[in-house]
Amino acid sequence: MSSEIAEKGQVGTIDISPVRTPTPAKGTVHYVNRNGDDTPQSFEEDLIPGYDATLMRARATLSSAEEKKLLRRIDWHLIPLLAVMYMLKSVDFSNVSYARIMDKGTSRNIMTELKMTSDQYNLVTTMYYVPYIIAEAPSNLLLKGVRPSIWQARIMVSWGVVLCCHAAVTNRQGLYVVRFFLGLFEAGLWPGMLLQLCYWYRPDEVAPRIVLVTILGNFSTVISGVLAFAFNGVVAGGLSGWKWLILTEGIFTVLLGIFTYFFLPDFPSTASWLSEKEKAFTQARLPSNSPRAAEANFNLRELITTLKNKRIWLFLFCWAFFTIGTTGLSFYQPTVISNLGFTSMGEAQLLNIPSAVFAVILTVAFGIFADTGRIPQPAIPLGFMIVILACYGVLYAFPNNGGVYAATIVAGGFSTAW
Repeated sequence: MSSEIAEKGQVGTIDISPVRTPTPAKGTVHYVNRNGDDTPQSFEEDLIPGYDATLMRARATLSSAEEKKLLRRIDWHLIPLLAVMYMLKSVDFSNVSYARIMDKGTSRNIMTELKMTSDQYNLVTTMYYVPYIIAEAPSNLLLKGVRPSIWQARIMVSWGVVLCCHAAVTNRQGLYVVRFFLGLFEAGLWPGMLLQLCYWYRPDEVAPRIVLVTILGNFSTVISGVLAFAFNGVVAGGLSGWKWLILTEGIFTVLLGIFTYFFLPDFPSTASWLSEKEKAFTQARLPSNSPRAAEANFNLRELITTLKNKRIWLFLFCWAFFTIGTTGLSFYQPTVISNLGFTSMGEAQLLNIPSAVFAVILTVAFGIFADTGRIPQPAIPLGFMIVILACYGVLYAFPNNGGVYAATIVAGGFSTAW
């Protein structure tokens, strides 16, 4: 069978010549190994436990057209669900931002009902992010030993239950507690989604999928604004509108978590909608250093190698400093718009929607430019930062409400698309 495959010479076939797929006997072979370089090393040392590379390459032969068709099938089974999960995460994070301006000036407003000052309300974000940051790494380590469908469903059901508990909050201490557990239980969802994409796609194929996922996530502002507008002024069952808003989102999150448990694809090797040949091909086309279902154990050497990567640290600091400057805008944007005074409190919820639409347009445009290399990579974040800083200057110094609103939309769109 191997000789027949090698003779075909079709585009998309896998080279199974003896040089690239040696027998399990000890020997040295040149190829990109798990360390990310082409250093010669023992084939047995590099072979991933539970992953027979020789067998995979021997069985997996698809033409270029068949490969594209297979990728489209994987996209339809994986990307829409991941996008909805990410969107709901964004909705659930921002709900307290919209709750702050719901029923403003009445006894049903969250600030009045919980007897909170602005400074005390600022701690809501801190109480969310501290456990979120601490728990992200342990959550991903646990994901390596548990099926993604189980772990991601656990995350969603847990934080959905916490959201429902917001309805029982009667003071600011209670709000701090539920936001703390929300951050704790929500940690790991987004990095876990990125890890799962690596189970299915090559590195050059991951970025376009991330763009697709985040595009729908950007619509969370649209959904949040519409829901806040709908629940503004609602009083039922002894609950204020802001409690009904968060309770409703919590119920949807629990339901989506249950759906995720049954329908989120875990690994190519366990996908019932793939043939054995497609399962083999999907795994064989990945680089040897890609994460796989067979790698459930923690590998200290891989962690050390990652920590030595200068690009990882550079990206980490870039991302950290950038989010420090942009998270405040995303959290306080509804409040900033409502304080402009040229609209009612209910309509102020809807005026946050243009920022989301603008962010979607920018995400698509710059996602294409960055992926095709039409714009130099350093120029994109540099240009974004210049625009955002200029908008922040307008927010601080420009006296015209229309200018402040426009700057809010532009800054919000660029910070999201970055």
